[in-house]
Amino acid sequence: SITDFEIFNKKGYENLSEDDFFKLIGSAESGSEHPLARAIVRFAEDQRVAISPPIDFESHSGLGISCTVENHKISIGNRNMVEQNNLKVSSKLENLLVQYESLGKTAIIAIIDDQIRGVVAVSDVVREEAETVISRLQGMGIRVWMITGDNKLTAQVIGDSLGIKDIFAEVLPQFKKDKVQELQQQGFVVAMIGDGINDSPALTQADVGIAIGAGTDIARKSASIVLMRSNLWDILLGIDLSRKTYRRIKINFVWAFLYNIIAIPIAAGVLVPAVKIGLPPWAAGLAMALSSISVVLSSLFLKLYKPPVDLRAEVFRGHSRSVSDKELLIQ
Repeated sequence: SITDFEIFNKKGYENLSEDDFFKLIGSAESGSEHPLARAIVRFAEDQRVAISPPIDFESHSGLGISCTVENHKISIGNRNMVEQNNLKVSSKLENLLVQYESLGKTAIIAIIDDQIRGVVAVSDVVREEAETVISRLQGMGIRVWMITGDNKLTAQVIGDSLGIKDIFAEVLPQFKKDKVQELQQQGFVVAMIGDGINDSPALTQADVGIAIGAGTDIARKSASIVLMRSNLWDILLGIDLSRKTYRRIKINFVWAFLYNIIAIPIAAGVLVPAVKIGLPPWAAGLAMALSSISVVLSSLFLKLYKPPVDLRAEVFRGHSRSVSDKELLIQ
């Protein structure tokens, strides 16, 4: 959401009112699906200004967007976008940007008709459960990284608030996948959590891709796991269920291995010379079938899975009705 903004009116240029400013940048950003763009569009709509469709819209990866709105040439983005437009960031503007960024906000610069005409500060709302979930992951021995396109100062402030020490900041969308690959080359098994189009290559590259249910279709299709209720507590549920599933696989393997070690020699007649005990062919076949049935029945015990009590309390919090264990697994 937009928390602050400042409009620059300069001598020799048409003065921009607040409504005019947000009409232009809101219209420009309406062509983008980026979360920051959506925040600007929502703010403009809340101001009840008319949104016009942008013309010649272009999205510049890692920089921002450019287009034309009502015969005004508009570029919106970061410091690099300013340089792309052959403009300079003045010391006054830099101080304002740092002021916003030191509070964990993303500062967006609006260039209208080749002049810097304003700055908008957008603050990402951190999920209520994020800090606790991250702390729990770290307590499980899982190392948490944050990969973001935000500048280092903003990323550091947000990382500190969440207890994240390892941060990749100012990462262009096309390089998120490279960061995941870099961690894999260091020997880490990587689970990537994301919700945007730009996260899709990284979700595919990761050993386990986890998409937020409320995210884009491409992100959901790229992921191995989708959190349908968009609740970060489900990450811990997924890990707990995965560990119990793996434990059940090992139990089944040991059971089947021991069963066959004992049953196959008996069926082969090893005990016949000593104690005159053997298995007729039909009994040996039945025993093999029972082996498979026992493994299947053992696996079906997973249907009785119940989340840990502390996780159940958090997962159910905020729901208007109770949620059954079966629903948790389906979602």
